[in-house]
Amino acid sequence: PFCAAESAIAIQIERMRATEAIAARDAIAQHLSSACRSIRDKSATIENLRQQNKYLEDILKEHSAAYTPESTSSGTTSRSQSRDEHVRPAGQECVGPIDENPKVQNNTLKEQLSNSEDEPPKYEATEAFSQTPQVVANSLHQLPEAEESIRSRHAILATLPLPVGIPSDALRPILIPPSYTLHEFLASAIGLTTNWCPEREEHGYFLTPLFKCTTNPRVATAHRWTMVDVISKLDKPTECFYNKDGKWYYAGVYKALRLDDLTSKEFEQLSTETTQALVKETLAGRKNVSPQTVYETTQLYLAGALKIACVGLQCVGFNNLLYRTIIEQATRCAQTGRWRGPFGFDLRLNSDADLTPRLFSLPRTSVDCLDEGGNKNTSTDEFHKTE
Repeated sequence: PFCAAESAIAIQIERMRATEAIAARDAIAQHLSSACRSIRDKSATIENLRQQNKYLEDILKEHSAAYTPESTSSGTTSRSQSRDEHVRPAGQECVGPIDENPKVQNNTLKEQLSNSEDEPPKYEATEAFSQTPQVVANSLHQLPEAEESIRSRHAILATLPLPVGIPSDALRPILIPPSYTLHEFLASAIGLTTNWCPEREEHGYFLTPLFKCTTNPRVATAHRWTMVDVISKLDKPTECFYNKDGKWYYAGVYKALRLDDLTSKEFEQLSTETTQALVKETLAGRKNVSPQTVYETTQLYLAGALKIACVGLQCVGFNNLLYRTIIEQATRCAQTGRWRGPFGFDLRLNSDADLTPRLFSLPRTSVDCLDEGGNKNTSTDEFHKTE
């Protein structure tokens, strides 16, 4: 009897384990089914958007070709000729006998108009259609190319005034032994999302996602898209640095301004590294990022559903005291092999802010900017770098 009881308990435990395994299998199958269904829906949506975009482009090309000045004048002449051809027979019939029945005249006119080979097209309806969306059609058809968009941004930046007090000689890099700071880590990062104006190199702009995906902390499978305030970290003049050829330079005091968002054509022409960096920043707050998620996000950018913001960087000043002090301290560090003195190094400007420890004690995932009041603004690495 004792062995029989143990056997019954073992059988019951095995049944429970089998039930749990079956339930787990069903849950996994349900999740996979919902994921496949979501992928199919999104793929169908992207394909539908592409077809609509192609259809609209074809329509706009037809209308733009049909309403050029030459075609308009020729179309007006042909319409006037066709009117004359159809009006003249009616006039000839009206000159006939006066005592003819008016109903017979109307029937004759209808037969002549129906039998005519050059029946006038639905001219009034076409004009009404072309007049209403004319401005929108032209604006959609004449979308700026990627190079034109970049040139227009550079033209805007070139019109911005330059601050007084910028040194005329070349800026000296901030070189510090990598064993004492994170300079080696920061120098290995390549600037991918920053572009500088060729006419006035003091001004430029950087790219950043306008929408970011985050995961609900309570539900790991729930994700949401939120719009980002891209200029909140530069809402007041801020000290900025940039990276070039693996060396860090002090750029000056900058403030942000919004430029036109990146177009789909510009996104297509971005390098693979830049695209990957932007997509990675878009999905930085999302958990369980899979290659399929990265692919879908890239397709959303290509389809125009997601936008990349262009934030202009206007140079409004240059802190010579900060620049000279950092260079002197970096030179001293290179000579002595020490960044801080035996009693600690305290660099204080007229704002009474200890800038040096903050400048080089940077986290691995962010770069710090110091505003004029000595407050620290932290943003992503790409914001401060250029090539």
